Amino acid sequence: MRKLVRIASIVLLVAILTSACGAGGDGGGDKPFRIAVVTPSAKNDLAFSQSIYESLLKVQQAMGGA
Repeated sequence: MRKLVRIASIVLLVAILTSACGAGGDGGGDKPFRIAVVTPSAKNDLAFSQSIYESLLKVQQAMGGA
């Protein structure tokens, strides 16, 4: 469990640093907004992974994605 928490913390830290170091400008304009998620189980596990997947689908719909 500690190893999972450590890995999740490192991934979160890298994501924060990457987004903080992004270039300024107009925010991307026509570029697609992309998200990648690695989950520990199937997307229909009736638990954490499924809630993440369903949330990503809602974000996709809200941003006008296919």
